[in-house]
Amino acid sequence: MPIFRYRAVPARGRRRVSGTIDATTEAEAIAWLKGKGYSPIALDAVQGQDSALPPTGAHLDPRGSFGDGRANSFGAALARWWRSVAAQPRMKSAALGAFTRQLATLIAAGMPIMRSLELLSRQERVRTVQLMLDEIADAIRSGESLSTGLNRHPRVFDSLYINMIRAGEAGGMLDAVLERLARYLEKAGRIRGRVKAALAYPMVIIVVASGIVAALTTFVVPKFEQIFLTQLNGRSLPLLTQMVMALSKGISHHFLLLVSVAVISVFVSAWASQQGWFKRRWHRWALRLPLAGDFLLQISMTRFCRTCGTLLAAGVPILQALSLTRDATENCAVAAAIQHLHARLEAGAMVATSLRETEVFPPLLVAMAEVGEATGRLPEMLTGVADIYDEQVEAKVTAYTSLLEPVLIVLMALIVGTIVIALFLPMIEIIRSLSGG
Repeated sequence: MPIFRYRAVPARGRRRVSGTIDATTEAEAIAWLKGKGYSPIALDAVQGQDSALPPTGAHLDPRGSFGDGRANSFGAALARWWRSVAAQPRMKSAALGAFTRQLATLIAAGMPIMRSLELLSRQERVRTVQLMLDEIADAIRSGESLSTGLNRHPRVFDSLYINMIRAGEAGGMLDAVLERLARYLEKAGRIRGRVKAALAYPMVIIVVASGIVAALTTFVVPKFEQIFLTQLNGRSLPLLTQMVMALSKGISHHFLLLVSVAVISVFVSAWASQQGWFKRRWHRWALRLPLAGDFLLQISMTRFCRTCGTLLAAGVPILQALSLTRDATENCAVAAAIQHLHARLEAGAMVATSLRETEVFPPLLVAMAEVGEATGRLPEMLTGVADIYDEQVEAKVTAYTSLLEPVLIVLMALIVGTIVIALFLPMIEIIRSLSGG
């Protein structure tokens, strides 16, 4: 009967065990391990009985290392350094969500983590990501946990991702945590995609309108000015035409100055956006805008509710979940409110009461948190509020986009039409003078 060498983690606890098992097939070995309450990390078929292997079910050291020596070699260490530092793998949010979903499906189907990573690595097309997955699989093969392997790549897996994986490993529900994490990444990416799509069209319209106005005032208007000077014989131009001419001369004569001011403004804005004092004031002011303020607050509340709810559902303690959520929040005003919530809960206050004290979180969130706290279903309530805000954000994005498109088109038509009318008003005088009127 074939012998399988396994490494697994108990459903309750962090200490790993490893040993050998006699089974007809790999599926039978996995079923036996799950029946004993273990989640398999690695499962390798052994060709014949090996006296060096521990007996079936034997317990090894906490690392669970088989002592193959490969992980300790200088070449392997150098390769790991190249993969984790020099290669610098990156994954887009959509790709990370797809990877998490595939890994959750494979683990839920009973495939060991190491074998799942190897399978995902073989189908990966990006070389740096493939090397990253191979390194994580090597780390698990040498006895490390999945969260430890992922922690070597902070550019791809942030602290929120790592802590959720760590909580899933500790609770023996890694497949369920990965499923929640995949849903979180997919929904967060969907909201981000809607906002980007809503802003893409207006930005295109603004760029096209700016290019048309710049071309008209720089190349077309000066040509007409020469015609007016030769044909009107010193007669004054209409006021609208004079204003357009003055604008054209200003752009032509101070083009380099305008470009320099624009470039400096971009750099100053980029520098200011990194300063804490500016970010705090800007974010606080942005939340008070008549229409955009509610929209930005709903986006921040969606991120807060979904992140915190997902962490709590994965078994992360509430204070740690709030710290991770605060670090993942982009708005400084909301982050300060989460910090106040963290301090109040640490002092023993209730969640709903602390939320109400901040005066940032909407009444709907406070009411739902109060119900969740009373019924012991706070994670579910937070996730439900996130779904509500998702729908509201989507509805507002659709409404604002449908309203903004015609407004921008009309505005562009007014600007271009004003320039055209300013150029044709003197032409009417020229035509009259040539016809003898």
